[in-house]
Amino acid sequence: MVLATYRNDELHRRHPLRPTVQGWRRAGFADILELQEISENEVGDVISAIFDTNDLSGDLMHFMHKRSEGNRAKKDAGRPATRFGVHALPVYG
Repeated sequence: MVLATYRNDELHRRHPLRPTVQGWRRAGFADILELQEISENEVGDVISAIFDTNDLSGDLMHFMHKRSEGNRAKKDAGRPATRFGVHALPVYG
């Protein structure tokens, strides 16, 4: 089993991965799961769940959404959040 992630907007027509992914799809070798960008409120829900709090500022949610580009798995998105008083965002990877 191979698990691969990529952003469609970064896989331009001449990208070397594109023909491979297309071949896997045509042959039925790949299951493609497309994730949509999450909203600012959904980013807030994720942060609330991590810290078990509902007391988040709109500025923090806006900052984190902008920083992560709505990407659910952006590894470095939380690092500069200390300016909002968040000092323990987990970083996976």
